Amino acid sequence: MQTELLSNLEDRLARYRSECAAFYAVQLPAMFLFFVVVQLAIFYALDRYLGPLTQDWRILAVGFALMITVPPVLVMRPRKPTFDDVLRDQRLRRSFGLDDTVRK
Repeated sequence: MQTELLSNLEDRLARYRSECAAFYAVQLPAMFLFFVVVQLAIFYALDRYLGPLTQDWRILAVGFALMITVPPVLVMRPRKPTFDDVLRDQRLRRSFGLDDTVRK
């Protein structure tokens, strides 16, 4: 058996790639679709009060949904791990007296 570090950068990068794929394929479209539905409902309700607009209310709703989707994406997107993260986790495990190696 070979002893390796418990948390290495290659494993973290592989997990990061899978999290990015899931985020951009599932969570981002679901979030955008949710905001589009909410904005469509809001602009539909406000259509009679806003009067004649320069744009159709559906186009405005999609535009506002796109603007509202950007901040959550910036906050929720996966963060790429660095080697400093690995070293910090190893120091943390050692400070609590835990082993930072695993046998493969």
